[in-house]
Amino acid sequence: MTIRLLIVDDHEILLRGLMLLIDGQQDLEVVGTADNGEEAIEKTLKLRPDIVLMDICMPVMDGLTATRKIRKLMPEVEVLILTMLDESDHLEEILESGASGYLLKTYGETEFFSAIHSVYSHLPYLYPHAMKHLMKNQPEVSKSTKTSKKKVSLNQSILSAREQEVLVLLSKGFYNKEIADKLFISVKTVESHKSKIMAKLQLFTRHELVSYAESNGLLNRKSDGD
Repeated sequence: MTIRLLIVDDHEILLRGLMLLIDGQQDLEVVGTADNGEEAIEKTLKLRPDIVLMDICMPVMDGLTATRKIRKLMPEVEVLILTMLDESDHLEEILESGASGYLLKTYGETEFFSAIHSVYSHLPYLYPHAMKHLMKNQPEVSKSTKTSKKKVSLNQSILSAREQEVLVLLSKGFYNKEIADKLFISVKTVESHKSKIMAKLQLFTRHELVSYAESNGLLNRKSDGD
């Protein structure tokens, strides 16, 4: 299995550094590069990478705008945001763009490769500080969440009503496309909700999602799509 990557960054030194870092990994392959969001879209459509490593601040078109367009045109392509700046205050916007992960370039290679493999497995990835920021800005989270995610009661849930609906359907084994059809939303929106659910609850597998849903009685509820 080789994970095909497209690197998008307007800083040539950083771009080459990432290429050298990735070059030493047998399961990773850089299939192309771009230095702005517009070119990123063109290269994604042409090269069909598994993951786009996307910078945010770039000329012509910024990374978040490009991410939205890529996820709309090719929802099967994952996008991992890489940036020099801590954009925690814009975390909601980053997740809304459809990005599957967010990592600072200042983190080490272990964290970098972990993020790539997590996103490739369709699991959201947020670096630790971003995760703390997300949890800090959810005042409804009970203290029990920190010790046992399964014990969070429904009325204390940090999930929105729509996120709970998506969680129910995910836990019942529905695929993203099926959930989108049932709830009359796009696949991109489903994936955005899924990323937020996993990030907020700090759950990383479907099994953990099912366990959480069962413990909170969500599987006995009917969604709008039922």
